[in-house]
Amino acid sequence: MHQVTMKHRAFTIWETLVVLGTIMLLAAILFPVFARTRCNEREVSCRSNLRQIGVAFKLYADDYDNTYPLNRMQKYQARKAKSDAAGGWDQILKPYLGDLKSYPCPIRKALSPASTGYTDYYFNNRLAAIDSEYIMRHVSVIQLGEGNDGKNPPTAGYAYSELPEQWRHDKNSPAYRHQNGANYAFVDGHVKWLRPEQITGANPNGKNFTFATR
Repeated sequence: MHQVTMKHRAFTIWETLVVLGTIMLLAAILFPVFARTRCNEREVSCRSNLRQIGVAFKLYADDYDNTYPLNRMQKYQARKAKSDAAGGWDQILKPYLGDLKSYPCPIRKALSPASTGYTDYYFNNRLAAIDSEYIMRHVSVIQLGEGNDGKNPPTAGYAYSELPEQWRHDKNSPAYRHQNGANYAFVDGHVKWLRPEQITGANPNGKNFTFATR
């Protein structure tokens, strides 16, 4: 009777080890899947943010003779433009968005609550105060991208005239934020995920006013 009990106990331990091993194997397989799903959700949310901000830029331009705002507007400039908003472009566009919830990328949101007036997106500085009707190749001209200079002032209005060169070589930079790439909004209204090497750092030709896709 004692021998039978020992055999039964040994079998139970072995069976438990098999079950645990199976669970660990499944976890190892499924964890990356769940992680990718989470990353995809954040990327989709980020694209939605950029799309909303792009619409706000268009609404602003419609109200001001097709002209984009400055990336940062002083009080006297706001009065001259007959605008109530002074500060960064994020503050200037606030009346067209209703709030600042669209400004932080979902990945950065926990570190940068919207209540601070923070934006984790940058405006293409070459488009500042430009008449949108003079922009060529709307489909390839980048209007907004992900990232800033790391500061967090209440009137943040981050702007770049091209993709910062150091971002191209830094896997921790905003250019690699979403699965080795980032989201960009274009003048024609569409938003696209791109790898850093797909963006040209060359100066624009003619009236193209901006850095763009290669």
